[in-house]
Order: sequence, then C-alpha cells, then structure tokens
Amino acid sequence: HKGRLSSVNFILRADSTRTPGIYTAGEGGSGLPLDEVFLPEYLKRAGYVSGAFGKWHMGLTLEYNAVNRGFDEFYRFMGRGAHDYFDFSDSEHPIYRGLEPIEEKGYLTNRITEEALAFIEMHKERPFFAYVAYNAVHAPPQAPEEDVKHETGDETRDVLTAMLLHLDNGVGQIASAIKDAGIWDDTLFIFLTDNGGSGVMHANNAPLRGFKQQDYEGGIRVPFFVSWPKRLEGGTTCDVPVMSIDILPTALA
Repeated sequence: HKGRLSSVNFILRADSTRTPGIYTAGEGGSGLPLDEVFLPEYLKRAGYVSGAFGKWHMGLTLEYNAVNRGFDEFYRFMGRGAHDYFDFSDSEHPIYRGLEPIEEKGYLTNRITEEALAFIEMHKERPFFAYVAYNAVHAPPQAPEEDVKHETGDETRDVLTAMLLHLDNGVGQIASAIKDAGIWDDTLFIFLTDNGGSGVMHANNAPLRGFKQQDYEGGIRVPFFVSWPKRLEGGTTCDVPVMSIDILPTALA
C-alpha cells in the first residue's frame, strides 16, 4: 500500500541492499516490519472490532502475532499453509487463541469456519472486520474420508475436491450468517485466493497455463469476487489489473 512505487524502484536497484520486509512467499515467516500499519489498525480508529482466523503467514514469533497488529481476536496458526488438518499437536506451529497456544481437535477448515461464525454472531450489532484465511486447499491432502469421492482414479485429486467442498461450504456459511444477521447489503464481502492451484495437489487450472509458484496465468490469475449490494452493482466485471494489496486503500476510500 503506502510507498508502493518507491518500494518497486528500490527492488530494481543494482546493489544488494534491501529494506526489511517480505520479498518472496518463502520469507513470510520473517514477519512484516512492525512499523507497517495493517488494515485493522486503520479500522480501529473508526470503531471496528477485528478478528483473524486461519493461516497467519506474517511472522512466526509472538511479536508478529495478529493481536499485536491490530486484531482484537485471533484463532490461527502461525506458519506456512502446510499445517495438518487433523493433528493439532504440532508444538512448533500450534493453534493460538489470542497469544496463547491451545489444545484443539476437529477438521481445521471447519474449525476456522466455526470460529468466524461465532465472531460474526457476537459482533453483528457493530462494525466488524473478519479476516478468514483458510489454508485449504494447501498440502497436505487431507479430508474426512466420508467426503472423499473415489471417482477419478487420482487419489490426491479426489482428496483435493473434498477439501474444496469444506472450504466452499465454509464460505457459504459465513455469507449466510451475514445475511441472517440482516447486514448483507451493508457488508463489503471479498473472496479471493492467493495463487493458482498447485501441481503437487493435482489441481487443474485450465484453460490457464501453469500452476502455483509459476508466473503463468495459472499461477497468478485467481478468483477475486467483491460484493457490497448497497454500493456495487452485481454481475459486473473489472478489467483493470488488481491484486490483494489494493484492498486496503480501496476499502478505506
């Protein structure tokens, strides 16, 4: 967001000196500099309550925890997307509630949904921001066995579609909760993914070429939907190139 052009110019310099920050996905664990202002910190000034649920790839130590970046509530694991969906006993990347690691059980995608639904129910009478970052459909391929339809002859892809089912159901439940609360027309609802499907997970990005971690459109062109019935006309398409860092200044504007 702020200083975007100067940052780009700095990256293009010939010398090896870099300002602190994240330049590749693999560096996400290092944490975004603490002097960067996150969206919930801006919203707090307008009376919003904010919650973060799911994956937190913006620093692995507690100083970078979402609670210290403007979020009032936090149910997440701090690390990359490859967290076990059933086993929450990973001592290096436990599930946190706030600043405290907790013991947990269930299927991770569903637990993220349940926590987000509880947050919406609790705060539906006031302005809120819910950041729901599912790690599905990131590896490892894991889903409840009863949801895996062994139809394609490709075990990994069959599990992938079951994982996607739980993700889709979660997004639907969140949208329904906002509608049931009577605040859908007044809610800016944004759905997007961070990269194209992964070849490791046997995804199919057709008709786009390529996969996650590639610069072909199959790797970087992703679903990006925005709903705000009171302000935006439905069924329209924006042809201007856009990416997730545009959300903060656009939402604030």
